Amino acid sequence: MIPDFSDLFNKEGLAKCLDFLKSYKTELLSISLPLIVGFELIIVLLLATDYLGLGDSTGTYLLAILNFVYTTCLFLSIVLLLRYIEIGGEVTISTIKDFIKQRFWYTLISFIGLQLMVALGFLFLIIPGIVIAVKLTAMLYLISVDGFSFSDAVRYSFEGTNNIFWAIFIISFVLSLPAAVIYLIQLHLTSVIANSLISMFISLYSVLFYILGYIIYTEVKRRIDYSSETDLV
Repeated sequence: MIPDFSDLFNKEGLAKCLDFLKSYKTELLSISLPLIVGFELIIVLLLATDYLGLGDSTGTYLLAILNFVYTTCLFLSIVLLLRYIEIGGEVTISTIKDFIKQRFWYTLISFIGLQLMVALGFLFLIIPGIVIAVKLTAMLYLISVDGFSFSDAVRYSFEGTNNIFWAIFIISFVLSLPAAVIYLIQLHLTSVIANSLISMFISLYSVLFYILGYIIYTEVKRRIDYSSETDLV
């Protein structure tokens, strides 16, 4: 059972969230770890071969593209698992592959669009970027799970987070603190192996943000009046 949004703000609810993570840790790890380790090995290979001889400039662009692809695949895999947990059912490698094939390109484009919107917001004195990031927390879930268009997902996400903005901001800020500290430590490391291990840990930690986003998404669905366009099941 997916925890409710209200569970994030009381002792009993947090215990329920921990129980959820313990109950599904095997499924979460079996889906996320192969992608995380595989992507990190690709990065090590690129760095060890000077970006396959493409040079720093082209190699950096290649790495950015691979990062978007990897992040989209990881996001969709976790979302599918959470969806099946919510409605009941078992996720297989086949269903994950089919789901990624079905939703990949539009989710990838939407993810890039979201990043650009947040980046533009941060250019305007940072605060607009924070507001956009919080208000659009449910956007990618509305696109990937329910099949909404980019514009509709933006609208529904904005509407559904109207009265829970500060709650989302606070819980997201608290959850991001450990990752931020670890990232600052990583900046001072010179060992490739140490950097790779920390990068894998941060990637694994990001799964918690995907789970938080899904919890927020389910709360947004309760707060707005909409009908699913092309639900995945």
